[in-house]
Amino acid sequence: MAEWLGDVRSALEKGAGIDLTNRPGCVRWERLTDDPRLRQGKIVRTCMGVMGKISDGRLVVLGDSANMNARTALAQKLAAMGFTNIEPLGCKDLYGLVKKMEEAEGLNRLEKAMDFICACMTHSEKAAFLNSVKSRQGGGKLG
Repeated sequence: MAEWLGDVRSALEKGAGIDLTNRPGCVRWERLTDDPRLRQGKIVRTCMGVMGKISDGRLVVLGDSANMNARTALAQKLAAMGFTNIEPLGCKDLYGLVKKMEEAEGLNRLEKAMDFICACMTHSEKAAFLNSVKSRQGGGKLG
């Protein structure tokens, strides 16, 4: 698979398309609908179907590289279905969020860190955590 992915990358860097007819047997490709409202449902149903057939329980899903919110929503839906370790493969968002953290100070820096955590981890509760921190700073016992 690594060799095939290397070939895919080379083709993309040259501006060529991807030939999915020569993909390895471990790669499953399915066409998504043109209607963006129906895409995530299709992806979740496909993932659930594939997971039932995979013996080692590992599955990689490549989401929309240009839309962090769509990837986050998909990760949340998959997490609700029992999937774990849902991670982005690229670092563009990471660099942007880290830059915002570096530029911030004090509690604002913590808020930017929580933005990053919530973008990467499902079931993260920024408001509850920050309320606990603010309560502690004010002498309260919340959190």
